[in-house]
Amino acid sequence: MWPTDRWLNVELKAGGPAVALKTVALLAGRPKVILSSFDPRLLLAARAAGSAYEHALLLAAQSPPFLHVAGAQAFGCGAVHLDHRLTTAATVARYHAQGLVVGVWTVNSLLRKQEVAAWGVDRIITDCP
Repeated sequence: MWPTDRWLNVELKAGGPAVALKTVALLAGRPKVILSSFDPRLLLAARAAGSAYEHALLLAAQSPPFLHVAGAQAFGCGAVHLDHRLTTAATVARYHAQGLVVGVWTVNSLLRKQEVAAWGVDRIITDCP
């Protein structure tokens, strides 16, 4: 079991509202959880299932353009998690100006971690902590 004093990022990938409901039920009472997904409908389903956790919209190059513009807030997310290859100082500033927490994924190079940290990202998702 993942320690409860560490953040747990749970990605909702598929399965529709039933999986979102089951995930919220399984996590009930656990602190420090972020629910993230490329599919904002799954995040809406989790919210409807009673999720009070932070929700993060995952964004990649192939994500629909409207999600890059106003998708996170339109779907009740307080954060965006970006493919680090799409991330620049300007994108971090733009999302921060919208009041969003900015995370980047999957950053495994120390040099890249330092670069995105200097731009003010709020969280770095990595395979190599």
